[in-house]
Amino acid sequence: MGLVSTSRLSEGMILADDLSTPAGRKILGRGTSLSEKHISMMKVWGIAFADVEGLDQEELLSRERSLLETMDRSDSIVRSFFPSHQDGGPCSEIFHLCRERCARLIEEEDSDGLFDMTDHRRPETLPSREGLPVERPRLSEIIGGDVPLSSLPDIYFKIREVIQSPVSSATSIARVVGTDPNLSLRLLRLVNSAFYGFPTPIRSISRAVAIVGIKELSSLALAVSTMNAFDHIPSSYVDMRSFWKHSVTCGVLARIFASRRKIRRDDHFFLAGLLHDVGRAILYVRFPSHMSHGLGVSRFFRLPLTEVERRLVGFDHGQVTFRLLESWRIPEPILGMASWHHEPLSSENPEETSLLWIADWMANAMKIGSSGTFYLPPLDEELWELTGIHKEELRSVFDQAERQIEEILRIFFIA
Repeated sequence: MGLVSTSRLSEGMILADDLSTPAGRKILGRGTSLSEKHISMMKVWGIAFADVEGLDQEELLSRERSLLETMDRSDSIVRSFFPSHQDGGPCSEIFHLCRERCARLIEEEDSDGLFDMTDHRRPETLPSREGLPVERPRLSEIIGGDVPLSSLPDIYFKIREVIQSPVSSATSIARVVGTDPNLSLRLLRLVNSAFYGFPTPIRSISRAVAIVGIKELSSLALAVSTMNAFDHIPSSYVDMRSFWKHSVTCGVLARIFASRRKIRRDDHFFLAGLLHDVGRAILYVRFPSHMSHGLGVSRFFRLPLTEVERRLVGFDHGQVTFRLLESWRIPEPILGMASWHHEPLSSENPEETSLLWIADWMANAMKIGSSGTFYLPPLDEELWELTGIHKEELRSVFDQAERQIEEILRIFFIA
């Protein structure tokens, strides 16, 4: 028998004694074989240790020494990009969650995840402005021109048209979806994923449409269409795989937060999260020298990249996002939330936009991919209060999001 920290518990371990919450409420009895669900529940309840069978003291000490070394390394990594915070607030809670995630990546030797966590080297010298055009670009000239990013594939609008028809059916929608093999494949992967949990495979597009539902199908069509519209961007400008990982993370978190607030049509939040940084992708393509310099300045001075964008080009990616989504005829509230995610108080619906703001902030903290943001700005307490989210919810949101993100990234061929 011996005490094992919750972060070191594994499925199949047997409790040597009853397990109670810090408040004294018994939740698991002696002899219980721990499952992943039990361990997740313990973390939610704030239980730090459990007495388990079959471990001698020497093995326990070795495990705990290894844990301390891992947590020390994790703490150093996360502090390198995290703002200073006071204990007890939401920023502090998110810090601890990210530190735990980083420790998990270290233990699992997940080199890809750790690269996202550690690729935040500060330049030794301030980047030179040599080679930058003297004249700043105009916002009105951003969309269109010689960059083929201003139109979505026809499949999205065809789906929208048939969905809005008063005589639409699963069969008619499936007929349109079936014309796009890429979309068809992702739809079938979605309905056969653990998210739906059907015991037998779904092989028919019409059956998949009936199961997923009209609004989810429209969301999936837009997601796939958007990713396809940007898949030609050279990696020398921006790593689009990492870019979409960040966007999916933001979308998943936004949707979970909206669900916690019991907001209807929470699919809008996933789409707003998916699209919130598309303006930055265009800036990378249209003004690579400006953005390359901006990334260096952001790292050197630890400034938010959005602020650097405004200084260098005179506007930020949120304004470009608005122009692009407007040209795509993306409706409200998706348009407003995506465009104002850095300034929720300026949007028409600050409460809902604040959920996308905290989702983006938390996505940048989790470091699942990146659209270019390296250092986290201080968490705005006024905006946090506007979200209506309680910090006690953050752990369960974090755990729920990680599972959903992994599943969705596999569906979109990003993971």
